[in-house]
This record gives sequence, structure tokens and C-alpha cells, in this order.
Amino acid sequence: MTYTVTLSNSGDLSAAVRITDVLGAYYTAYNALDFSQPTTSTLTWNGIVPAGQSVDLKFVARVTSDMTKLKIGQNLLNNSVTIDDGVNAPFAVNAPNAPWVQIYGLYMPVGAKQ
Repeated sequence: MTYTVTLSNSGDLSAAVRITDVLGAYYTAYNALDFSQPTTSTLTWNGIVPAGQSVDLKFVARVTSDMTKLKIGQNLLNNSVTIDDGVNAPFAVNAPNAPWVQIYGLYMPVGAKQ
């Protein structure tokens, strides 16, 4: 899953911004679209958003293959990022259309031979 965060600066001065996304246990994250990098559970970005401009950030996360972290049935994969400009109080932005996965269970009879 690749998602994009767009930061827009409508002010007259450049803004130093820190983005933090602590992913849920059902995600595995990759750094900067490079799948050869080690996985992490927190994505961060520190940078400048120039005055009157926008910056698009792309993050990549993969739904874990460890199904013990997800329940049987439909699972909404909520996510939010925290934005901190160092001036105003940090705030969270939630994904407006969070993805979901459907987990199916397979129950097999167990028999014992005596």
C-alpha cells in the first residue's frame, strides 16, 4: 500500500515540519520505497515546506503476513499521521478512506486414532 500526504503552505514563510506515522501491528513499513531496506514500525519525515508551495510525501506499508495480528472477518486498517510544525500544537490526520482486508478461517475436523 502506498499512501500520500500532501503538505500545503499558504503562508509567506517556509515551514519546518515533522511527520510521524506509528503504524499499527498489522503493517510492515518500508523506507523510501526501497524494499531492500530493513522494516520499521514508524515512518518519519523532517523537511521544509516552502512558502506558497506544497510537498507530496509517499509512504509504503505492506499488510503483515502474520495473520495472528488480524481477526477473522473484515478488518479496517486505520492509520493516521501526526504533523508538527514546531509552532502550533501537533495534530493527527486520519486516513479518510482506510483500506480493509477480509480474513477467512478454515476449520478442519481433528481426529485421534486409538
